[in-house]
Amino acid sequence: MSEDAHRFPAIVQVMKRRLRPSKKTHEGQALVMVDIENQVGASEITAEQVVEVKTALDLLEGANVMQVVACSHHNAQAVMFNWPKARILLRSGKDGADLALIKVATDEHIADRFDRIVIASGDGIFTTVAKDLFAEGVEVSIVCGRGTLAKNLKHQCPNVRYLALSALELKETGNV
Repeated sequence: MSEDAHRFPAIVQVMKRRLRPSKKTHEGQALVMVDIENQVGASEITAEQVVEVKTALDLLEGANVMQVVACSHHNAQAVMFNWPKARILLRSGKDGADLALIKVATDEHIADRFDRIVIASGDGIFTTVAKDLFAEGVEVSIVCGRGTLAKNLKHQCPNVRYLALSALELKETGNV
């Protein structure tokens, strides 16, 4: 603690209270946190895949939600030019996008600001985040695209929905 914090503890307490909103600032609104590489199911993604995932998420959740999209710097151009209204987070390396989204969930008090959180990833690393948000009274759901869904995440958050696969992908995989 700084010297001022020791001398003025009441002021420090008031400042801490101001950091957390007294009521939800986005009441009734959802925050959608997207691990785009997980949704696409690949580490290298194209602009067309980004548009497809964005369109499917907009149809599933509505376009009037706050969206945070995380990806590796390798995919920045495809995401930034095709998801213009989202907050874009860039972080590379093992679990880079996941860790960027977890930082938002833990550091930005989203449980105090939103009634509903959608985690658009099936990665098990989000299990603790989902559990903690649920414990704080937030409705949490998972949206899966082409990436995998971890069993522990599915058990922690039974509200799981799946993005519709495109006809093009079905044709490419031979599942038509």
